[in-house]
This record gives sequence, C-alpha cells and structure tokens, in this order.
Amino acid sequence: MRKLILIFLALALVLSFATLAAAVPAEVLATPTPTSTPTPTSTPGPEIDFFPPDMSFTYTQGGALPETQSLYISKSGGGILNWEVSATFPWHVSPASGTCSGEEIKGVTVSVDPTGLIPDTYDGWVVISSTNAVNSPQTVPLELNVTATPTATPTASPSATPTPSATPTATPTAQVTIESSGLVGQGSTFTARVRLSGVTNFNKAEYRIQYNPAVIQVTAVSAGSKGATLIPATWVLVPADTQGVVKVTNTLPVGTGLSGGMILAEVSFKVVGNIGQRSDIDFVAAHSKLYDNTAPTPIEIPARWTKFGVEVAEATGPTITPTPTPTASATPTTQVVIDVAAAKVNQDSEFTANVRLSRAQNFHSAQYQVKYDATVIEVTGVSDGSMGSTAIPAAVPTSTPGLVTISNDLPGTAGLSGDMILAKIKFHVIGAGGKNSDISFVAANSKLFDNTTPTPAEIPAGWKKDNVEVKSLAATPTPTATPTVTATPTTTPAEDGGGGSPGWLWPLIGILIVLTLVFAGLALYKAGYLAKLGATWGATEDDFLVDDMSDEDLYDAMYSGEEEEEL
Repeated sequence: MRKLILIFLALALVLSFATLAAAVPAEVLATPTPTSTPTPTSTPGPEIDFFPPDMSFTYTQGGALPETQSLYISKSGGGILNWEVSATFPWHVSPASGTCSGEEIKGVTVSVDPTGLIPDTYDGWVVISSTNAVNSPQTVPLELNVTATPTATPTASPSATPTPSATPTATPTAQVTIESSGLVGQGSTFTARVRLSGVTNFNKAEYRIQYNPAVIQVTAVSAGSKGATLIPATWVLVPADTQGVVKVTNTLPVGTGLSGGMILAEVSFKVVGNIGQRSDIDFVAAHSKLYDNTAPTPIEIPARWTKFGVEVAEATGPTITPTPTPTASATPTTQVVIDVAAAKVNQDSEFTANVRLSRAQNFHSAQYQVKYDATVIEVTGVSDGSMGSTAIPAAVPTSTPGLVTISNDLPGTAGLSGDMILAKIKFHVIGAGGKNSDISFVAANSKLFDNTTPTPAEIPAGWKKDNVEVKSLAATPTPTATPTVTATPTTTPAEDGGGGSPGWLWPLIGILIVLTLVFAGLALYKAGYLAKLGATWGATEDDFLVDDMSDEDLYDAMYSGEEEEEL
C-alpha cells in the first residue's frame, strides 16, 4: 500500500509540473541560444568615371572663340558620388559641382577664353575631385592651339615692281610632346613620356628638357619604343650632377628609319616640392633636334616641341600613375581610347574594356590590334559597339594570347560622326594580386577609315591605352562571434473581454491540482493505516481496543500488512 501511495504522489508531481509548463511560455523555459553578431559588410565607395579622356581646342587670333565642349561624369561602384570640378587658366567649367547616383551621367561645360594669348600651344587640365570616391582626383588633359591671324596679301600697284616675297617655311608636321599626369602627389614618383608623332624616317634625336628642381627632380631615363621596336635612350644632367636640365639622346642603327608615332623615352621624376607648387616640363628648343636616316649625313627633321606642366597635390598613394595627354598635333582630333571602368580588378573576375571613338567625322570602318599581358588577363569575348541605337558590328579576324585583332565595318555607305563605342572586349583575370597589365593599341596596325567611295580615306587618330591592376586579397581575420542572449519575452496578461485565458489562470489551476492530489494521498495513507488496525475511517481511539491487546498482538496488527506486502 505504501508503494501505491508513493506512486500516486509522484504522479501528482508530474502532473503539476506539466500543468505549470503549459502555463509558462516556451521562450521562458528555453535555454538561450548564443547568436553570432553579424559581421558588417563594407560597401565599396564610388569611383569617378568620365568621358572623353581629353579635350582639344583651336583658336585663330581675332576670330570667334572656340566652341564649348561637354565633359560627361558618371560613377561606378556603390554609394552616391559627390564631385567637384576645376580647370586651369584659361579654361572654365560649369557647373562646378554635382552628384551622380545609380547610372546617372552629368554633363559639365568646358570653355576657354584665349583672348590676349600669343600663337602657341597651351596645355592644362580639368580636375575632377570627390570626398568619397576611391580614385579621386582624376584629371582630364586639355590642349589649346592658338594660331596667328592670316596676313592678307596686298594687291601690287600697276607701276610698282613686284618684290619677290620670301618662300614661306612649311609648318612642321612632326610633333614632340611631354605626356604626364597634371597632378602629382607630394613625395611621390611619376613618369613623363616623350612622344614623337607625325614623323617620317626618324633615326636620331637629341634634346634637352628643363624643369624646376625645387619641385621635381629626374631620377632615371629609360628607352622608348615603337611597337616591338626598342628605341635606345641615354641621358645626362646638364651641368653634370646638377638638377634642372636633362639631356637625352636617341640613336637607331644606321640606315634605320621609323615613321608615324612612337615613344622616344620615359623620364622618371620624384616630387620634392610642396602642395600647390608647379613646374613646367619643357624642351630647350635651341638644343632639341630630330634627324632622319639619310646617309652619310642625316637631315634635320623640322618639328614642334611642346611643353607640359605639373602641380603638386596631396599624395593619394606611393605613386601617381601618369595619365597620357593628347598629342600636341595639328592633325588628329579623333581619339580611340581603351576605357576600363575600374582601375583595379579582383582576382579571377570578369571585366569589360570599351573601345571608345570620339570626335569622329564620317566614320565607316576600322581595323586595330589590342595587346595585353597574357599572364595577367585573357580575352574571353568581343561584342558589337554602338552609337545610340545604331549597332556597330565588331569581328575578330585573329586572336592569340596577348594580342587580338578587331575590325568594324558599317553596312552601306553611311558614315557616323561624333562619339561612339566601337567594341566591347571582355577579359578574365588570371594573374595574382599586385600584377598589372596595359591594354593598348599597336598603333602601326590600327587604322580608321571614312565613307569616301570608291576608296575610303584614312582618318588620322590618336590611339590611347588603359591599365588594370589586380587587387591583392589581404587575409582578413574572422571576428569571433559574440554570443547574444535572447531577451526573455514578457507575457502580457490578456485584458478582460480580449479573448483567451488570463495569464494567472493556469498556474492557479496547477496549484489547486497539486493540493488536491496531496490531500488525496494523505487520505489514502490514513485509510491504509486504519485498515491495518482493523478500524474504519470514522473509528475513535476506543475502537482500537488497545487496552485489551497485548503489545505483541498490537505490533502484529500494525505491521503484519507490510510484511505481507514485502513477501
């Protein structure tokens, strides 16, 4: 009987706990599960994109001012681009600031007032800066060619004896220019390229470059090239070991003559000046000569020697990559440019390089070769270009690792004028972090043609490269997840008439059940005890007849039942 009572009481406890568990929300009883704090994802900032890559203006003294041109600013990457623009004298820009979000393209008007300038070639730049762009600032090279007012030929008097006039000197077609970035970082290094264009049968050059040694200083001069042909370069400071003037000499083998455009040398500078200081990089014309391959005595090639200027800005990195400036030439205003949206690309990623043609007149067809470092990137496809809604077919006659040939040919005889995309080249990144590759044209094998029939005429153009660098993937430590204990929800009692049971009802019912079962167990225990004594539930002490029983009989009456149960 005692075991039955204990089982009954245990069942009562189990039922009571079950009742309480049903009354208490599961969230309260549940063990808090640590939740890892999410690692914040950094959103890359926007990058400045712009087009065209450079601008050229012409002005004849006394004539109409040059037409204004438009610079288009957009962005790539995340966020909103807040930009500002400024221009060097004598150029002006409007508006001076703006924002770009999404795929917005904003136009900036660029104008120039050359009033009072003497005939010469002037260089400058537009600076696009942003407080939140990862590639700020960006520079847009500018060029202004000022020519003299043509002199009217006087009508000879009938009686006057005509005086023979001097034979006019032919305007040089060969151009030698300095190419560099308009802004250079304080304490950085940069490269200025000496570019020769419009030349025939070039064999030798000797020239001096002067600069402000308090702002920049020459550290080295390396050889130039035309395609795969190396153009040797030697140099010396004049006077020796004194900064301010460097003398450079290029000499090809006897009898060798190169024609077209080429790089004569690359001059490395270090920036020693302070922010805001400027320095021209200019040729000493009296000591600068080009020669052809005539043997035994080379003939001097007439040429124009054009300077450039740099300004020291706040350093944004160890080295500022030079941005090619337009060739100071009276010929090509049409430009073909490799345009990659981002200067840095991820390892094992895909990106697109657009072949952009600007300021074209009656363009009809083209064929050009694009070279790149096949150990860093590889071409995976070439797709058609476009001008507005007009598609420009693009084909790939040949493609080998490191070199792809692309051709464009418009249907019919119509020609396109203005700015357009000739082709879109898709690349896959195969190089390691820190590697970089130029994407450039083989100028000698790159031509544009107009829609002249039956024989199309070549369109003179400048061919400009771009560069991409593979981002290094630095190991980022994984933050340890911080366990966050989930807050215990507070049970809100239901209001009267609000539906559902009040929060206190179930605990009360559980307590009542426990008390009932306890009293029931005690009653059963007492009933069993009385039964062992031979009494009924309502018996009194006299009914036990204890006095008439011996101690032995009383003991037997009380415990004989237990012994029977145990047996």
